[in-house]
Amino acid sequence: LKLHFKLFCQAFDTAILRLHVRSIAQKKPAEELLTSNILIAVPKNTKEVDFDLSNYNILLKGDVAVLLEWVKVVLNKDKPFDQYTAGVYFRVNKKGPGYFRLGSEMRWIRTGKSPCIYLTVQELRDTL
Repeated sequence: LKLHFKLFCQAFDTAILRLHVRSIAQKKPAEELLTSNILIAVPKNTKEVDFDLSNYNILLKGDVAVLLEWVKVVLNKDKPFDQYTAGVYFRVNKKGPGYFRLGSEMRWIRTGKSPCIYLTVQELRDTL
């Protein structure tokens, strides 16, 4: 299992993102399916990320929502914060909906474009 996403701009020295994989209910992200935190460090000027998830033993069934939470940024100590263009910007795909929310308890907001985030999965076949 691998996570892939594309970025337009990542202006900080490092951005820490947390992966969420959620079930889908009523066409929106619902229950968290991961049992542990998966943090991804993204260095400055990164355009594409391919993150191997095989060590996490994740099994998925059915449709899921793949989300990234912006947790923390690491700044260059020689550059004052007000000189940064704040943001981690994802490339967007024109097909399909995207969802975001401004806080963990806020409601989901649907957008007309979805970030280029996807999983590469391997199907497990029942051998019985």
